[in-house]
Amino acid sequence: SLLYDAATNQLYVADYGNKRVLLHPAHNIVNGQGALKVLGQPDFTSSIMATTQSGFRGPRGLTKYKNHLFVSDAQGNNRVLVFDVADGITNGENAVKVIGQKDFVSNISATSQNRLSHPYGLDIDPVNGKLLVADPGHYRVMVFDIADGITNGENAVKVIGQKEFTTGVMTLSPS
Repeated sequence: SLLYDAATNQLYVADYGNKRVLLHPAHNIVNGQGALKVLGQPDFTSSIMATTQSGFRGPRGLTKYKNHLFVSDAQGNNRVLVFDVADGITNGENAVKVIGQKDFVSNISATSQNRLSHPYGLDIDPVNGKLLVADPGHYRVMVFDIADGITNGENAVKVIGQKEFTTGVMTLSPS
């Protein structure tokens, strides 16, 4: 996944295979220069799979709301990590919040109002302050209210694709 941040002229790149997110200044991309910062790893040469406050198992989706970068960590961590990027980032920086788990070291997949299963795509409704998380392991999209802040393991406010939060079955609609 890619995320271009027009406000800062930066490009975030989810590097799934190397378990990291790279930050490029967008004006340097055409000059072929490498990334300037890395999230998920302590440096540019590491590729460690982790379930920690600063590590990923498989980052996929990226989105940004206000001063927060949201990264879906799909490969077995079943969560979205939230980074404060107001003052830029430092290599291997810790996330400030986690969605889909109660803490930074849990990776439980469960069909509930506050758990995820292999979250991939992310999007933001900036007008209403909602985070939309594609949760394909449960055949649904979860909607989180982030307008007034984020708490670890917070409950979704809506579910799309299922009748309730505790249902996660594939259904076929009539054609």
